[in-house]
Amino acid sequence: MTQLTALRREYQVELPVEALAIMVRCWVRLYGVISMDALGHLAFALPDGDAFFERELQHLAAVLGIGEFYAADQLAVR
Repeated sequence: MTQLTALRREYQVELPVEALAIMVRCWVRLYGVISMDALGHLAFALPDGDAFFERELQHLAAVLGIGEFYAADQLAVR
């Protein structure tokens, strides 16, 4: 947590370190899926990377307790 404490101080983030940890975990997870799909590393197992990414978003929303606010079909409208 010391790295996140330093990050919090450097950028003057007004969030608890625990919230930053959750943000970094979610960001890394989504960034990883995007990178793996963009580089073609998921193609051997997943012909539709977009669907997998949407499922990851749904899962993260559920884990964060905001699953009821996630609606993939409404994302294009916003």
